[in-house]
Amino acid sequence: MEQKWNKSPILFFGLAAGAIHLGWLLLFYFIDKNFLFNLGVVWSGLIFYIIAMVLACRAEAKTLPPPYPWQAALRTSFGTYLLVSACYYVFIYLFYNYFDPGIVALQREAALQSLEQYQDWFGSANTSQLRDSLRKENFMPSISSSLFAWVRSLLFGFPLCLFIAYVMRGK
Repeated sequence: MEQKWNKSPILFFGLAAGAIHLGWLLLFYFIDKNFLFNLGVVWSGLIFYIIAMVLACRAEAKTLPPPYPWQAALRTSFGTYLLVSACYYVFIYLFYNYFDPGIVALQREAALQSLEQYQDWFGSANTSQLRDSLRKENFMPSISSSLFAWVRSLLFGFPLCLFIAYVMRGK
């Protein structure tokens, strides 16, 4: 009996990893809202992207005659990355604009605290300029800024997908 998700592993694993990643973020949000601005929490979600890309490639490789070409692995891993990251940026847009608009103030405060923490690195003159610009900055995501952030994330995602395609080829 053929499993239905084998027909579209990009869609299945992309949406599943997107939902798990959003659940991961919400877990930390409900523990303490400030965790959403912790780099460890933000970057740890990348593991869901990687697992989804590998599982999607493995599922697709089973449907193709061996050896699994790296081009197909790249298409599958990148498509999965696109979908998971799209889920993330749609979630961030909706979350900030409709679910908890007050979180913008927390993000601004976290950015200012981070700036103070690394003041020696930036220098005192630059720190005061950065502090002023952070206070004026609008942290509320718009549709265009969310779309731009998603496209910018693809610059990081593509080399990661190339690496996964290289590892998954021939499997």
